[in-house]
Amino acid sequence: MKAGDVFSYAFGGIRLRKLRAGLTTLGVVIGIAAIVALLSITQGLQTTITRQLQTGLATDTLIVTTGRGLDAGIGGGFGGTDSGFALLINDTETINELQNVETSLAIIQRTGYIQSDNKTWFTNIVGVDFAKYASIYSNTFVAESGSIPLNPGNGTVVIGKLVSAPWNNETILFNSGDTVALLCARAIRIIEVRA
Repeated sequence: MKAGDVFSYAFGGIRLRKLRAGLTTLGVVIGIAAIVALLSITQGLQTTITRQLQTGLATDTLIVTTGRGLDAGIGGGFGGTDSGFALLINDTETINELQNVETSLAIIQRTGYIQSDNKTWFTNIVGVDFAKYASIYSNTFVAESGSIPLNPGNGTVVIGKLVSAPWNNETILFNSGDTVALLCARAIRIIEVRA
């Protein structure tokens, strides 16, 4: 059988069954379009998720903590065994000298209360160097209202949205400029709020 005969029979069959041929062609086109669309969507989602993880969670950032392990309770208090591992603020200088380390940041964290007038809220109190923290988390350490000073005085605090508006509605517990008291196990401080 010659190639010309094969094409002749094929086109003859298409001419006789036009609806079947049209539906077959339409099915092939839809199938190819669906596969291309799914691949495009998948690659777009992968790129978007990777970018968000790198900016929001800083995938190139390593967090080292001391404490009682994964089963520790509030403030590292319940369960687990003490690691015996201690970090000092001066250790950041030693860590910065390590190969492939761009910068390190000391973070001090305690549980406590924030209080203003008749409002009291249980929260985590975190102490950081604002300028270094802003350089590491530049996309997420931004003010929704007010401003975040990069070199604040001892009487300034930044309150996160989970503390200032915990119910995600119009109820605001603490506003920018409020005077509040931070109460934790070691100290009580009166400070001005920067929300």
